[in-house]
Amino acid sequence: MYFLYLAIAVLAFIFNILIVTSSTAGRKVGIAPVIQLVFIIPIFISCSLIFYFTKNTSLGQNYQHLYILLPFLLEITYFGFTKDLFGIFKADGFVIRSYVLSIGLATIAAFFLNWLFLNIF
Repeated sequence: MYFLYLAIAVLAFIFNILIVTSSTAGRKVGIAPVIQLVFIIPIFISCSLIFYFTKNTSLGQNYQHLYILLPFLLEITYFGFTKDLFGIFKADGFVIRSYVLSIGLATIAAFFLNWLFLNIF
């Protein structure tokens, strides 16, 4: 599971680079992937700690597939508590949209990778 969290962190960074470079938002979003990486490191550590301390509980054993959604939920929670989540709908909310979209795409990709390795290999 730790490798999945690491894969989500790396994929979120890569997806954010792709989203930012394909946009026409201008110069102000040039550092957005680096800030995404700064956000994802504490999320990676938090997810790893949550998984480590809850993997032997009944919740952890019965709902192991929900651990993959943890990085996405923690980032949404962070933006919800900082009230930046409502800035997603503003005209200048491109950076926050790119963060949420990149972590969402990375979570979906990690979910499919996990499914692929567990069911096929």
